[in-house]
Amino acid sequence: MQNPKDRIEQLTKELRAHNHRYYIEDQPIISDYEFDKLLEELQKLEEKYPEWASTNSPTKRVGGSISKDFANRKHLYPMLSLSNTYNKEELLEFDQRIKKGTGRDAIEYVCELKYDGAAVSLLYENGELIAATTRGDGVQGDEITDNIRTISSIPMVLQNPKELPKRFEIRGEVIMLLDGFHALNESRKKAGFPPFANPRNTASGSIKMQDSQEVAKRPLDCFLYFVNTDEEWANTHQEGLDLAQKAGFKVPKYHETCENIEEVWNFIQYWKEEKANLNFEIDGIVIKVNNYQDQKELGFTSKSPKWAIAYKFPAERQSTQLISVSYQVGRTGAITPVAKLEPVWVAGTVVKRASLHNAQIIDELDLHEKDFVWIEKGGEIIPKITGVITEKRNEEAQKIEYIQQCPSCEMHLIQNEGEAQHFCPNKEHCTPQIIGMFEHFVARKAMDMDGFGTERIKMLFENEFLKSFSDFFKLKNHREDLIGMTRYLTKEDSGFSFEGQLQIPLERALYALEIGNLSSKDWKELDLTQTKWETLSEDLKLMPISEDKKKKIDIDLQKINVSIKSSLKNYLSLNDFVSILFSDELFPPDMTEIPSYLYLDEYGEYFIKKHPQKAKILEKSFGRIADRSKVSLQEKSVDKLIEGAEKSKEKPFEKVLFALGIRHVGETVAKTLAKHFKNIDNLAKANKEEIINIHEIGEAIADSVVDWFSKEEHLQEIETLRALGLHLEKEEEEVFEGSSPIMGLKIVVSGKFQEIKRNDLKALIEQMGATNTSSISKNTDLVVVGENMGPSKKEKAEKLEIKMLSEEDFLKLINYNG
Repeated sequence: MQNPKDRIEQLTKELRAHNHRYYIEDQPIISDYEFDKLLEELQKLEEKYPEWASTNSPTKRVGGSISKDFANRKHLYPMLSLSNTYNKEELLEFDQRIKKGTGRDAIEYVCELKYDGAAVSLLYENGELIAATTRGDGVQGDEITDNIRTISSIPMVLQNPKELPKRFEIRGEVIMLLDGFHALNESRKKAGFPPFANPRNTASGSIKMQDSQEVAKRPLDCFLYFVNTDEEWANTHQEGLDLAQKAGFKVPKYHETCENIEEVWNFIQYWKEEKANLNFEIDGIVIKVNNYQDQKELGFTSKSPKWAIAYKFPAERQSTQLISVSYQVGRTGAITPVAKLEPVWVAGTVVKRASLHNAQIIDELDLHEKDFVWIEKGGEIIPKITGVITEKRNEEAQKIEYIQQCPSCEMHLIQNEGEAQHFCPNKEHCTPQIIGMFEHFVARKAMDMDGFGTERIKMLFENEFLKSFSDFFKLKNHREDLIGMTRYLTKEDSGFSFEGQLQIPLERALYALEIGNLSSKDWKELDLTQTKWETLSEDLKLMPISEDKKKKIDIDLQKINVSIKSSLKNYLSLNDFVSILFSDELFPPDMTEIPSYLYLDEYGEYFIKKHPQKAKILEKSFGRIADRSKVSLQEKSVDKLIEGAEKSKEKPFEKVLFALGIRHVGETVAKTLAKHFKNIDNLAKANKEEIINIHEIGEAIADSVVDWFSKEEHLQEIETLRALGLHLEKEEEEVFEGSSPIMGLKIVVSGKFQEIKRNDLKALIEQMGATNTSSISKNTDLVVVGENMGPSKKEKAEKLEIKMLSEEDFLKLINYNG
């Protein structure tokens, strides 16, 4: 059993990782319930053992970090999270805490639906919309004012501004109504685009689109439900909702004032059933203390208000069967087990696989071969196995044992102390890691080489044109050899192995067999998720296709005259597919037991040689079930690759350093190291102590850097890159000679700019002898004002009587000519 100190450290690390996945990557891997339980455990441990609590504990944070795609903007009032409850007992405990905190036995609550969309905060001053911001980390978010203005239900100017404070933030949720979502998907299908998965993700993605004109085309709506201000303006939350609605906000009607916790529970039970009849999605009920004075007295924790709680409805879960467990190798060598599942419909999408994350998860689930499992979506996005139905387990089923060797290079795996994942240490010779490193090297934030996609990199690697980073710059020596190079690839979701045989999606098999002469698009539009081969004819009669097409399908199925009982819904084994294709012609059964698409082309050629008279139909059919696509290099594309590699030689030292893919050396760390050591030689000679002494550089980074430069092959590669002309030394920053109109000034740059990029403007200020500062103070000399400058900064600058210049006036001042 872990001691409290170790458990606190482990939980802190895990919760930070989950926060990052949720708020930055938008890819949570655990459910809200599981996260809340981990957080609750950490909170209790920290209360009991405060000496071991981190000053940056997840219990003291509001959320995660911030996306860099939009300008960051600080909220006037933090957008805190809500504590969650999942049963009546916890709800009653909340009620007791409220009564104890207020000293009263009668508490009035307001219940609202918990809308499943994207949280936003809207700033209004004197009745007009000033700014809109995403939740972000709760303290600051992405400023999306232009996109929010496209939503018709959000007022630009309030109808009755006197009903509300002069300056306030109102919190709401951008959603997409279900009928609008379905209409949007229909239009996408007709245009040949894939449909969106669910309304929540679509709404969240829409408000972060760069082009507001495109946002305007999306059927977005916004429900507003909480006003934040320092002014005294209303006595209760219910009164605040009424005044906000009167002022012109779209306050949803689905709320109710409850006199006690029993009425709250009745409200929850009602909407638990009635939510199915709504035209939008919800995932629970929000309960708030109605009286504003009570709210103030109860106050907040660092993470959430004490006067509110969210009752979360149970996540939708479905059962399905585990088919197999495979293992993926990442760029850093991390091994991720993935469960392949019999396809099942969960919360709006078909789930075929789910990450098992690490060996510990497999052990905790006690997973066995061919187990029946429960599937949920963590955060209603990422599929997750939440349990095993042991009653259905085969008595002879073997326990799933985590692999000991890398699935690619067979190197023995290692597990570092304190880390849950296993790693393949064969970084230099493990193919998936090498491909991942090459992808990283050419990425936009690294060397930014145009034209090098994953499949082209794989093709160049397989043909031995890429063995090291320096080979990218030697491709010009092989131009003629590259022209005409071709690689066929098959989509991973074209099928999977089950009981030793390749399983083909039913829609693709039917298309390949040309049953009913339906197109590939026709089959994809039909919902075959619950269809088996033996029920195909009956199922198709219920589907939205013409009677003529239905008759043609029946006739073709009767002609086949093959009795098949498919093992899986929505899939047909390759064995059965070949039997149908060749009718009564027999083949050795082992020839159709193909475990993966890697061998499909090979067996297709075998059949063609054995039956040349069917060459055309075989080639066509195997091509269709494989869903193959071809990657090839022609003269123009080869020249584009060569040009991209040559152009990347202009990248500065910090970009090259980041591109090398040294573990723990991200974009920011690379800049810090380049600035400190000036060139690659100084960095290569540095010891651990020298590196750790740099501000914000930790032990793990130092160990990784020293280890990387200790390898002779890396030093040789550096010399090769140097000879090829890459920048391995930081250029001396241009210093403005003589006087300048801003020499010695402390300048704050705020807002968006049109003529010059924000970072370029800052660099120019430094070159001209001035200093960039991030916040306004009495020591600030000048503020350069761009579009959508934060009102708090503007107010402070005016109060301190600091000079402010527009972008145009500032560029004139420094004689900038672009």
